[in-house]
Amino acid sequence: MIVTVGEPVVSGANFGMEPPGADLSFWQEVISQIDAARMSSGRTDVYWYDVVPVPAGFTQVRYGGLGYRPSSPGSAGAGPRSSVGLAISPSFRAQTAQMLLAHELGHNFGRAHAPGCNAPEPLDPLFPTSNGAMLGIGHDVWSWASCLARGAQSVGPQTVDIENYCDAKWSGPYSYLAMMQWRMASTVTARISRSGPALAMP
Repeated sequence: MIVTVGEPVVSGANFGMEPPGADLSFWQEVISQIDAARMSSGRTDVYWYDVVPVPAGFTQVRYGGLGYRPSSPGSAGAGPRSSVGLAISPSFRAQTAQMLLAHELGHNFGRAHAPGCNAPEPLDPLFPTSNGAMLGIGHDVWSWASCLARGAQSVGPQTVDIENYCDAKWSGPYSYLAMMQWRMASTVTARISRSGPALAMP
């Protein structure tokens, strides 16, 4: 995977008023501007994730981000490969920003919401648990490798999936495998289909 940091995209979208800011109309305006920039870049086959700074004084938001969910892995036209989320700030810690990125990119990789914690429709009808628990045991290798922890701490099976709306979440086996299958399929079908409808999901 190659990650490139591009030039900032300036938006005049209104973040709103405290409490809380960042309602759905704000995110819809921002993501449409990001997607227009992606399309005009000439690289429609790549994924764009825009990091939105939190204005001073905001401690609550209605939504943390928005991501398009394409109808098929090969979709690369307007919409399917763009998402946006909040940046790290004094009010939003690094782990929250990381989870937002994973959640919204998950939508770009075809994932619907996992059930539980008032996650909005559409929910994944095939998700293996009714409360969004991942059922497998995970290990936080990233924190260990980044010297933030003394070992790869275990993540319990009742931890909810990354596409859930609960605070503590993890990428469980079900979503991880589904995203990898989507990504593998996208490399094959991108040559066939270059566009397709997409649904924007917070």
